Amino acid sequence: MVSTLRRHYPAVAKDLLSPLLKLCHLVNQTFGGDFEQYWILAVIGARSLEDPRVAKANMDDLESGSIAELPGLGTNLRSIAASTGIPPETVRRKVGLLRKRGWVSRRGNNLFYTTEGFVAMALVRNAMLMLAASNHRIVRSISGGPSEIQGG
Repeated sequence: MVSTLRRHYPAVAKDLLSPLLKLCHLVNQTFGGDFEQYWILAVIGARSLEDPRVAKANMDDLESGSIAELPGLGTNLRSIAASTGIPPETVRRKVGLLRKRGWVSRRGNNLFYTTEGFVAMALVRNAMLMLAASNHRIVRSISGGPSEIQGG
């Protein structure tokens, strides 16, 4: 598939980049130009997604904020620093900012993505979904398959 994308890249580059640039713009706006905050929140969110209870959650309930606490497995500062390469002191400082926003909570040494954070990230999440759908259509169009995602 990568070789097909490489072969067709000049023809599809604009369509690949447009939704990615929109996503980057929204991240930049949401985090006041501080990409590391987003990266850290994404790592914490990704850890939440590893919890099997998340797969059973209803997206409308999550986005409405009606679920008091998101399911999650949690992660810690050291793991975030190790997985991102961001210095531990920087991670600590940025997690403090995310906690002030109410987007991350702490229980013991573990950090969790909050319902408030999930709700606040709606525009960014929608841009991610649009990026995925757009890329799917592009890949399908150059591979000769149907261009619509099943069920969506």
